[in-house]
Amino acid sequence: MVDDLGALSDAEFAELRDAVAEEEKRRRRKQEREALKQARAYLAERGLDVRVVKKAERQAPIKRDIPPGLYRDPETGKEWRTGTKGKPPKWLREVYDAGEDVTRMRVEEDGEVAQED
Repeated sequence: MVDDLGALSDAEFAELRDAVAEEEKRRRRKQEREALKQARAYLAERGLDVRVVKKAERQAPIKRDIPPGLYRDPETGKEWRTGTKGKPPKWLREVYDAGEDVTRMRVEEDGEVAQED
């Protein structure tokens, strides 16, 4: 260990700084590998797979936030069901992005659009 950094030449100081930076990277990678190993073990204990978690992260927030069901555009009558492939339709995204309650567009079992309370 260096007791007096001021006694080092500029070249020695730069070499030491670079060595410390490389050691930090090496330790960070080791910690990340260990954390990932622990996370995989945690998921495996619960019968889950890392790929499931990654897939959930890739899903658009709107798709995760919309309650399951069938939705109908009140203007055109077009319908969209959650769980289908692809992005939600523009008319539903606009309502969601405006911060409005998308459940008001959900179709009830009897075929009627849910009414706001």
